[in-house]
Amino acid sequence: RVPRGTHVKGSIPYPRAFTGKDIVSTIQLQIQKELQNNMGFQTSDRRAALQVARSLQSQLFFYEVEWGGRLLQDGLEDVYMFLDDNPVSEGNIEGYRMEREELPTGVITLLTKCYAPSCQEGSPCYSYSCPRRESALTLESHLSSSTPAPEPVLDTPWGEMVDKQTLDSLPEAEVRRQTIISKVIMKEQQYVQDLNLIDTIFIKGLRRAKPPIIHHEDDLEQFIHDVFGNFYELRQCNQRLLDVMLVRQREQGPIIQRIGDIFLNAAAEFRTLYPIYVGNLPVAEKRIKEEAEVNAEFRRFLEQSARADARGLDMKHFIYRPSEHLQKYPVLLEAIFKETAEGNPDADYLLEAEQAIRNLSSVAQLLTFQSAMGRGPTGKWEWHDVVPKEVRNAMTKQEAKRQA
Repeated sequence: RVPRGTHVKGSIPYPRAFTGKDIVSTIQLQIQKELQNNMGFQTSDRRAALQVARSLQSQLFFYEVEWGGRLLQDGLEDVYMFLDDNPVSEGNIEGYRMEREELPTGVITLLTKCYAPSCQEGSPCYSYSCPRRESALTLESHLSSSTPAPEPVLDTPWGEMVDKQTLDSLPEAEVRRQTIISKVIMKEQQYVQDLNLIDTIFIKGLRRAKPPIIHHEDDLEQFIHDVFGNFYELRQCNQRLLDVMLVRQREQGPIIQRIGDIFLNAAAEFRTLYPIYVGNLPVAEKRIKEEAEVNAEFRRFLEQSARADARGLDMKHFIYRPSEHLQKYPVLLEAIFKETAEGNPDADYLLEAEQAIRNLSSVAQLLTFQSAMGRGPTGKWEWHDVVPKEVRNAMTKQEAKRQA
């Protein structure tokens, strides 16, 4: 069953509603179950589930509450309801359900068994596209060839997304504040997309390569661990942050009242993840360099990935993306705070979140310095490079000399 509850969009609560992510997750669970039972494998790829959900939407089995006509996304931005959950039909709900007894039918060819009647369990048959044949196109490669790449995040100024009457009624400072908040959400979307590229292009690219780029499986997994560390936990953390921001935008938009509380909660999660990831970067850079020096296939993989999929940017750029993004949070939070009206309770949250993430960045820099062990750019840092500016300013000259 699709989980349903009260969801707010545009300050209006909708009971027995759900998001695009809810219905895609429900369909994905069913797909995993069927694939396991019928074909003996599972996939974490959600694009087949998204295709099924969009098909159901086009047949009006459910609708977007504002009837906006937007294509369903695997996210939290939009709110949907089933037609037989419509409050208007509550008085005659049983009669309405009788009319909708016909269930959706169709064939999702990507999810079907082999078409050959002689195909048996345990081994592939003569068909080149038999799902049991290792050389056949997998479900994910089918999807990759039929599903376009994620659309770029639109950098539309907040003022252009709000009606003129609302815009004219707001003080200039509030307009600037909302513009910055909108940009923060947009930058987080771009960042999460880049994290997904790390997984799709580099990690999965190495694991799926045939012939293997790093030949021994244990060596490959060790390389992925050394280079990417706790990447998956970090990505999941930022996906949760983005989801919460999108829900807040949906509930309070177009004018978001609070954002600092979201970042304060996120800072608590960042504390256990970002220092570990950032501190491992010197090790990751060293492993990439060493592998490229002795493995011509790996060098070719890096060049082809950058040209074909990664916007001309290499692996080193992408693995440093979390470190760069972490350092931007305090700057953005400070910018929002400066445009926040006096007495707004969000101001206190913004200050706390900014300070918490600044402290976190200092810890991450210290671990990077320790991990570098005197090598590379971070190995040349002095003690004052890993100590926050406000702490250095509070020191006496004698104490600063002692630390040096």
